[in-house]
Amino acid sequence: FMRATRGTGDARAERRRAPERADHAFAEADRLAAAGDFAGAIRALTSAVATALGGVGTWETSPETVRELFRREGRLEQLRALLVPFEEAVYGRGEPDASTYQRAAEVAVPFRAPATAREKAA
Repeated sequence: FMRATRGTGDARAERRRAPERADHAFAEADRLAAAGDFAGAIRALTSAVATALGGVGTWETSPETVRELFRREGRLEQLRALLVPFEEAVYGRGEPDASTYQRAAEVAVPFRAPATAREKAA
């Protein structure tokens, strides 16, 4: 019983930290984009959105791919402009440029908002 209770509390605490961790990843994406590292910026932006959608640990430990997460959350089409350049950069099929990053950043805007605003937008 104690383990189940502790695990539940830990999971709740991690979900509460998700917006903060997503905010850090969004800031890192902005910093990398400003430095011209659009591949790194796309990765950080994808991490931020995945964390905003799935909670803390989704990016680091989930067995799901980003595509699977976006599909499960019903956001695949909405986030396609982020997903495709992420997959291209990760799998070595291309390097994003400034305009590709800008399109990806635009579709990620709703996930930059605080959690309550994100829930209303969903």
